[in-house]
Amino acid sequence: MDRYSFPPDCQRIIALADRDPRRIIPLARAALERTSPDDIWKYAWRDYTLGHTLLLGERIREAMAPAQEALQLFTRMGGGLPTLYCRRTILIANLLRWHQVHTLNWQELVGLWVEAGFPLEAARTRIYLAFYLYLLIETEGAHALIEEITPIVRQEGTATDWAFLLSVRAGISLDRGKSEQAMDDINQAENIFRQEKNLRQAAICQFRRSWIWQQCKEFDRARAELEQALQTLRRLDLPLHIALCERNLGMAFYRLGHYGEAMQRVYQAQRYFQSLGRLDTLADCALSLGNIAYYTRSYAIAVAHYRQSQHIYNRLNNAPLWILSQRNQAMALCAMERPTAALDILTSLEKTSHLVSQPLEFARLLHTKAQVLADLGRYCDARILLQEVEKAMRA
Repeated sequence: MDRYSFPPDCQRIIALADRDPRRIIPLARAALERTSPDDIWKYAWRDYTLGHTLLLGERIREAMAPAQEALQLFTRMGGGLPTLYCRRTILIANLLRWHQVHTLNWQELVGLWVEAGFPLEAARTRIYLAFYLYLLIETEGAHALIEEITPIVRQEGTATDWAFLLSVRAGISLDRGKSEQAMDDINQAENIFRQEKNLRQAAICQFRRSWIWQQCKEFDRARAELEQALQTLRRLDLPLHIALCERNLGMAFYRLGHYGEAMQRVYQAQRYFQSLGRLDTLADCALSLGNIAYYTRSYAIAVAHYRQSQHIYNRLNNAPLWILSQRNQAMALCAMERPTAALDILTSLEKTSHLVSQPLEFARLLHTKAQVLADLGRYCDARILLQEVEKAMRA
């Protein structure tokens, strides 16, 4: 085995960490501590292994330092294949931190794997690229990519590779309106992960299946799925997915009308996301808390949460949710009998119609403004605006 090859002991540690990172992280630390920095190649490989193991344990900030240090060491010694592993780990970490990386960074890494003669590693990287596109709601691009790499992963990949592809494809299929395909994919993925004794990935599949149930309006099933997944995620101590489960449990309880429990769950998730530095999910929690407060008629609290989500979405350049946060504010202000303040927000939002990608969303904005105008006694203006809503719906 040459020095560029992935050492078997490091591969074994990462494979074990994929199943139970909490137990394996101390082993990865100990292996690095036993290695002399003078043995640069071994030290760099074990540095990378610790970084990737921490990543699997969702210690994302902590994972960056050893992964980046390993990349610097490998680069100093001539680069090659080890740098590609490091770069992929760093890209995945940035994805989980929601530090947006341009798709060109992923595509460049794919090209380097192909150029090096490792088409399977290129395909594995492209699964993550598809997942990234899915998170960006670039659904058709993600679907086309998954379709393209499915044959090579099916034929050349491991059972774990195939299960991971299925789990990503499930979310993409759901976004394309194919809930039965999504459910079939996630069930297959979970079964494979359980056969491989990978409880970490199996629990993540349960989390993703709960979202399918939510989208199908099967909120009791979603709640049960999340509570079961949460038991495993807590046992494995995976902070990101624990937080995601808590947030989605809040959404499920909200849909079931259990507003107190919903509020408690979302607040719990918000605390987790604060510690993880995840602005995107912090904004989602603020929006959800606003919705819960609105439906419990705590309108002043709702406005405060909607303003919080508005400011964060503005920082993230997420125009659709920035607009939604303000439209919801207007609805809460109207419920507080402050229609003039609501109208000011909605009139300002009309000027941002170019930022609204879906005609339905713009129609909802106009419809809300028409309601406010009616509350102000401006019935003629409201009627004219409702006519515009009809046009927008037909667009």
